[in-house]
Formats: sequence, structure tokens, C-alpha cells
Amino acid sequence: MTSSRNFLFYMLALVWVIPSAPIWGQEQQADRPSASEPSPQEWKEYPGAWLKWHEKFLGEAKGSNAQVVFFGDSLTQGWDSEVWKEKIAPLQALNFGIGGDRTHHLLYRIRNGELDEIEPKVIVMMIGINNIWGSYQADETADGILANVKAVRELKPKAQIILIPVLPVNVAKHPDRTWVSQVNQRTLKLVADQENLTVLDLTSDFLESDGELKQGFYTDDKVHFQKAAYEAMANRLVPVITELLEHK
Repeated sequence: MTSSRNFLFYMLALVWVIPSAPIWGQEQQADRPSASEPSPQEWKEYPGAWLKWHEKFLGEAKGSNAQVVFFGDSLTQGWDSEVWKEKIAPLQALNFGIGGDRTHHLLYRIRNGELDEIEPKVIVMMIGINNIWGSYQADETADGILANVKAVRELKPKAQIILIPVLPVNVAKHPDRTWVSQVNQRTLKLVADQENLTVLDLTSDFLESDGELKQGFYTDDKVHFQKAAYEAMANRLVPVITELLEHK
């Protein structure tokens, strides 16, 4: 029991710490996998823990009647529990977010069973921000996002995909903002011909008029979200999901 409790504790903690650049550092380009090829994530401090999350999702999918699946990283995994329970859970949704995931990590999960046992009508995808801390260029990251979209489309051709472009991080003049903008511009071009795909750009919802991050939306790391951000996201997402479900 103690070991199980300890495992749960550090897994929950990882929701918030994995995407932080000071913790994981930047990888040399020669040492990292392609952003567009499936590759499992490995947490050096907790060997095998990431695969346990993946296996947990495989278990949740079996026998599930989920109508909606959320794919992503810690920004997805970390949905405020009250907001999720009130606004997202009634849609029969599963949360398949894992902290620290980059495009190739999510691609591995999609290609290795997380959609095999379910027939969701809507799939919400928000992935890419962690690639910046792996020294991935904007075009590589956009290519990785497209690879995930294509994988979902191949496995679930009838499902509707809602793609949320990478959301802003850090202060307005930080180089990360330029990278995010470049990723999103290329992504929009790459997915323009994809069928049954809705791009839901929330950038303006998460910024003040002066371009700084929305007050009350972000935690101190200027990456992760507070409850108000998830409320705003739900207010934009739920009507879109509901309409797609009604027209399936």
C-alpha cells in the first residue's frame, strides 16, 4: 500500500514539473528522436512510470463508451478537477494527457493502442509546447503535430478532430513566443486539407490586450494553467464538441 501511495504521489507531482526546462534541460539535436516518429518517453527519475500511464489509459479504454478523448501533455492532464467534472465529464470524455509529452511521445501512444478499444466521435488534441525544451525547431514540431493528426485520422477516419494550436507561454517579448507563433503558422498550413478537423485557436483568450499572458490564467512558471484558464477553455470547447456530437 505504501509503495502504491508513493507512486501516485510522484505521478501527480509530475503533472506540474515535467515540462520545465530547468529540470530536464535541452537536448542536443543528435541525441533526440524525430518529432514525427513514434517514440516512448522515459523519465530518468522514475523508470517505467511513463509506460504505466500509457498502460493505465489502455485499461481505461477497454469497455469504455467514451464519446470524447482528450490527447495532450500536462496542460491536458492537469485539467482543473471541478471544471472537468462540471463541464467536460458529462460529454463522456476521457483524459489521456501525460505530463512532459512531446509530439513523438503522443504519437507513440496513439500508434500503440490508446484508440484501439474505443470509438470516440470527437478527439481533442493539444500538443507541442514541450518540444521547445527538446531543442526542436518550429517546423519539426509542426510536422510532429501533423503526424499525430494523420495517425488519428488513419485509426479513426470517422472521428472529428479538434486541434488546439500551441498556447502562448512566458512574457510577450520572450523568444518562446516567436517559436510558438512559428509552430502555429506552419501547423495551420499543414492541416488545411485535413477532413473532419476543426482548429480551435484560443490564443486571444489567453492574452491581455498588450500581448502579455492573461491575468489569473497561468501559474508562476508562465506555462501551466490555473482554474480560470480551464474555465475559459471549457467555455470555448464545450459548444464545439456538443455541436460535433449532435451532427455525428
